[in-house]
Amino acid sequence: MESKTTLIEKGLLSKYLLDLEKGRIAFDNPNPEEQIYYTDRVNFVEQEDLTSWKQVKDLWFQKYKDKLFFLAHTNDIIKGKAQLIDNVKRKIPLLRKIFTKGKNYETGESIEISHISFFDEKLDKRFNTSIREEVFSLEFRLYRVIDEDSKEYYIFSEQELPFGVCEFKGMIVPVEDVADVSKNLKFKSIANVFFLESFTPAVKVLGKEQIVSFTKEREIDSYEWTNYLNYHAQGTFNVFQEDTNILRSAFLLSGKVNGYPLHLWIWGRAGTKKSAFIETLASKFDENLSILEGGNSRVKSLTPSFKEKPCNMGYLAKSDRVGFVDEVGKMVEFEQNKHDTQIANILGECNFLLENKKRMVGSGNDNDIIVQADAKFLWASNPLSKSNKLSDIAGVIDVTTLSRCLQWVQDYEETNFLLSEKSVSKVPPTPTELNNKEKRKNSLYLFQCGGDINIYDYITRDEFLTIFDTCNSFLSEIKDSEVERITNTITLLAKEPLKSQIWKPRGLHHTKLLIDGLCKFRCLFEDYDSSFKATEIDYQRAEKLLSRMARSWETSFSIDWKDGFGGTI
Repeated sequence: MESKTTLIEKGLLSKYLLDLEKGRIAFDNPNPEEQIYYTDRVNFVEQEDLTSWKQVKDLWFQKYKDKLFFLAHTNDIIKGKAQLIDNVKRKIPLLRKIFTKGKNYETGESIEISHISFFDEKLDKRFNTSIREEVFSLEFRLYRVIDEDSKEYYIFSEQELPFGVCEFKGMIVPVEDVADVSKNLKFKSIANVFFLESFTPAVKVLGKEQIVSFTKEREIDSYEWTNYLNYHAQGTFNVFQEDTNILRSAFLLSGKVNGYPLHLWIWGRAGTKKSAFIETLASKFDENLSILEGGNSRVKSLTPSFKEKPCNMGYLAKSDRVGFVDEVGKMVEFEQNKHDTQIANILGECNFLLENKKRMVGSGNDNDIIVQADAKFLWASNPLSKSNKLSDIAGVIDVTTLSRCLQWVQDYEETNFLLSEKSVSKVPPTPTELNNKEKRKNSLYLFQCGGDINIYDYITRDEFLTIFDTCNSFLSEIKDSEVERITNTITLLAKEPLKSQIWKPRGLHHTKLLIDGLCKFRCLFEDYDSSFKATEIDYQRAEKLLSRMARSWETSFSIDWKDGFGGTI
């Protein structure tokens, strides 16, 4: 809101007069210092002592009770991921000026009596005999948000919102189901309406030199970073082989190519700490939406569902930054058993979400919605029943879905290690060891103090997310010739049908992003190099990891590898 004096100073007096002429201004206040209120938008009042919708209504009744325009304060903040409810703007009646017949008790003459009803109020039956009414409406884009406290809000926005998590500033209005707005919008219930004034994306991005300075000044090296990622919320350290550690960091730190990120799919026998691998990462993000447990979920939970309006977007679209899906194989097997057949191409409906594409989806009953996932995904699964190798799974799970993810199979050596006691460290170091630079390096470790388990917050959650968001916002400088060379090498190494069905369709994409993540890992935690230009060591690591991946595709799931000898389970 601006005063006439401000408009004159900005040279906008002619626009003001045009707005006044076309009725976009509520009234022409003769005092140039007082505020100008508009009728074609929400008038946000930035006033610290104005903190509730009731106070806003009281202000309106005290000063402007015969005028039709809408006021809102800006002192409420919510945080979450906005889900677009409708593909078109909706016209929402916000105020009604209702006229009824009355009598002037002094003169006895019939008169009109007016009454204002706001959108969150149920119309009083005393005014059902109205002779006419004036309705004040505005057009909004409608969004649904579940905030960090699992509270539901419906955002009325005059601007288009992004698909990622944002911090929203505006005004909360509690609305009961009986309210007029609930009936008009046909929602099953409305907990809170939120009038949006502004928003700020939750992604925190630093410059390349800033992010390298942070890790260098804090003396965070690859050893400390890896152990930070290894820490489990239950108070243990899950230890993985070097290749898996480097792959995990590359997955986290890589950006996007062709508009979508690197997804990782891990296959292995039962008991090989795939769930622990997921849990150690998920705890670092600590998002409201956590790990999707496939053992008790169905494939439909991944994608939009239209049993209600607004539709449920599904886990993939709801996920922020990284989505974690555990026990995928059980979801797939349930789908097979449901149809009582060896159904093929399961999970194919996830493809557009994995590529982070914006698409309209619907059920044909006026419940269409625009959906776009913006996360990268980590999948974990035991082998499917009756499958001996990864090639047996291709075709049951859609090969076009599998090809969109880097397929990592735990080979015999890795399986043997993960089944051993070496893969878990349950005893935290003592305070003396914590101070020993050679043994501990810094305070990323767990330690025991006074009977309570504590963690030195050497890297806080916000700092970790800043590293993640920054690295996911750009690509390193990479030679395309090296990407092609490594991709072709893996193509020669891989065997059919996985070579043609899984690797070749998106090998270049996966290779480039793996190199990108490896380059960022080296620049941040080894060389402290702000150029983020891939070197020979990054290309060598990428080729080594991908060669290991391609060879693992021939791993038999039915072999118990122990001390170098195979035996049937």
